[in-house]
Amino acid sequence: MSIENLSKDRKEKSIHYIVQQGVVTPAMHYENFKNRMKICNMKTAFYGISDCIFLGIVIGTIFWLMFLQMDTELIGCGVYLLSPLVYIVIYSLVVWKEMIFKLYEMKMVCRYNLQLLSTFRMLYFSMINLVWNSVAILLMQHIGAESVDFVKLLGISFSATFLYGIFMIFFRWTRKTVVSGLMCSVAWLIANVLLICFGGEAFERFLMDLPIYLVMGIVCVSGMLYLIMLLFNVSKRMEGEKEYAFH
Repeated sequence: MSIENLSKDRKEKSIHYIVQQGVVTPAMHYENFKNRMKICNMKTAFYGISDCIFLGIVIGTIFWLMFLQMDTELIGCGVYLLSPLVYIVIYSLVVWKEMIFKLYEMKMVCRYNLQLLSTFRMLYFSMINLVWNSVAILLMQHIGAESVDFVKLLGISFSATFLYGIFMIFFRWTRKTVVSGLMCSVAWLIANVLLICFGGEAFERFLMDLPIYLVMGIVCVSGMLYLIMLLFNVSKRMEGEKEYAFH
C-alpha cells in the first residue's frame, strides 16, 4: 500500500482548514446565541412551572405586605433583604418540583441542556422580580414612606437582585450541582438576616447615605456583570454537547 506524498501547498491548505474548523469567530458566537434563544424561549423555560411562579409571587407579596405594616426605621435594610425574595422563592419551588417529580432526567434528553435552561430561567425570574419590586416600592412610597427617596430605594432593590444573581451564578460555577442554587439562597438569606440583626442601624445609615449617583453606578455595574455572566453561560458549550442539537 502506497501513501501519497502531499505537496507543501496541499499540506498548508489542510492545516489551514483544520485550524479554521477549530476557531470560533464572533459571527459563530452570535449565530449560536440566536439558536439557543430560539430553543429556550419563555414558553420553553416556563413550561410546567406556572404554579411555582404564581406561588412565588404570592409568597413574595405576603412578605412585602408584612414589611409595609411594620413600624421600623430600617427601610433600606428591609428593601435590600426582600428584593431577591420572589426570585429566590420561584427558583427554589421550581428546583423542588422538578426533583420531586424527577423531571431533570426528561429535560436532559431535550434540545437544550440543563445549564442553558437554568440560565434563561434565571434571566426571566430576575425580570419578574425586578418588576414586582418596583410595584412594591411604589406602593411603599404612597402608603407610608413618603420621606424616602423612591429612586434610591429602587436602586438598592435592583442592586440587591443583581448581586444575588451574581452570587448564585458564581456559586453554581463552583458547586456544579442542581441544588447549589438552593444552598446559595439559604446562605444569602442567613448572611443578610444576621447582618441586619447585629448591624442593622449601621447598615441602614450606609445604604441611605449613599449618593444617588453611586447607587445608580452600582446598579449599572452589577447589572452588566450579571448579564455578562448569563451570556457566558449561554455561549459556553457543555462537555459532550453536540452542535446538531441546536439546529
